[in-house]
Amino acid sequence: MLIWPGGADIDFLGLTLTGDGPKAPTLSHVTAPSALRYIAHGDSITQGFCGGAESYPELLARLAGWLPVNMGIQGMRARFAADPMHGAEIGRLEPDLVTILIGINDGWDDDVGRSVGSILDGIRSVSRRVPVAVITTLDTDSD
Repeated sequence: MLIWPGGADIDFLGLTLTGDGPKAPTLSHVTAPSALRYIAHGDSITQGFCGGAESYPELLARLAGWLPVNMGIQGMRARFAADPMHGAEIGRLEPDLVTILIGINDGWDDDVGRSVGSILDGIRSVSRRVPVAVITTLDTDSD
């Protein structure tokens, strides 16, 4: 709750009010913005396999003050989630930010770009403006 003095010009944390003559102080209710909802989609790396105590989505969200939704699944491949309905379900969660991890499991898939594109199409069918970042893992020499 903020009490603004009447008639004064005020600039407080980016909220600017211009006074227009003497007035009685006014009372304004200010609600804190809700935390950004961060959805992380991917394989076991997203789930937390390599993260020790915290997965990278939870660590990133904690450091940034976001609300994490970890959709990492061990063994996940982008092609398993390529049905646009999968992406649409991500969009229905009303995210403010989405990351899609192209994981090590996707390394042997020649069509990974098409699969990720399908996930993105599904997200966009529901949530047209949400930022989506695609993360790639480090190159590995697996036999």
